Amino acid sequence: MSAHTTFRSGGPAQVYLEVDSVDDLIKACSIARQNNESVKVLGAGSSIIVSDKGIYSLVIKNNCRRFEMLSMIGRVANTKVDLNQALVFAEAGVILNQLVRFTLDQGLGGLEYQLGLPGTVGGAVFMNANYPKEEKHIGDAVYRAKILLADGSVQEVDSTYFHFKFNKSALSDTGAILLSVIFRLFPMDKKALWNKATEAINYRNETHPKEKALGLTFRNLSIENPQNLLAANQYTVEYLFDRAGIKGKHLGGAAISAVNPRYFLNMDSASESDVLSLTASIKQDIEKTFGLRLIIDIAPVE
Repeated sequence: MSAHTTFRSGGPAQVYLEVDSVDDLIKACSIARQNNESVKVLGAGSSIIVSDKGIYSLVIKNNCRRFEMLSMIGRVANTKVDLNQALVFAEAGVILNQLVRFTLDQGLGGLEYQLGLPGTVGGAVFMNANYPKEEKHIGDAVYRAKILLADGSVQEVDSTYFHFKFNKSALSDTGAILLSVIFRLFPMDKKALWNKATEAINYRNETHPKEKALGLTFRNLSIENPQNLLAANQYTVEYLFDRAGIKGKHLGGAAISAVNPRYFLNMDSASESDVLSLTASIKQDIEKTFGLRLIIDIAPVE
């Protein structure tokens, strides 16, 4: 599986399948369920680490990449079209950057701050991808979606189903598979939209590592009784790592990025055990320095 993740690590899948249509995705999941086999659906593999032992299940690479403008809502007055909003459909396997560029070219706002993120629409919604400088989350633009439930039924849900939080949606708890999403977007000046999108790309170029990376491992922390900190507040991982002096720390083939501590880097054939050992060491350092326990967002897929 190392060829299918941005971290370039992990053992083999028991069975690996690529699908190009939602019907084939549903059919493959149905066959697996009939044979009591578990299923893992993979997008671009930008926020996962695969177990050294591999994945003992059917792994489906979602290449379902259809997207389109569904409808535009507005009114016509004195022969002038006044567009209020638009609905844009995207299958979960759509490359996120392709969709964002399409919406920017249409002069539709709502996804502009997601430009420059690796991965697919499905992964972005699953993780509620965000732009931290402006606290803009992709979940803000989700209107409706279709999901595949464990019993094989397809259900249409609205945005409230996802219970979006920082770097999290309900999909991680329910186990449902995202099939497609409808985004509700709003007309804006194209130049202003591209300026915002360019700002997001520049920020990511400055703060995101270029190496083989595993993204967003730790959450921000809400601290009520901090040790060795000036006041109770919400502190970012960047702040804590700077104070603790552990940016760039490495163990085995895995290292914390010196550019952005929210990323683990694969410096030399890093394994799952390298990542877990480094994580445990960093948690110990932070707890010893501040009396805090870090929350880990990423668990090995096996």
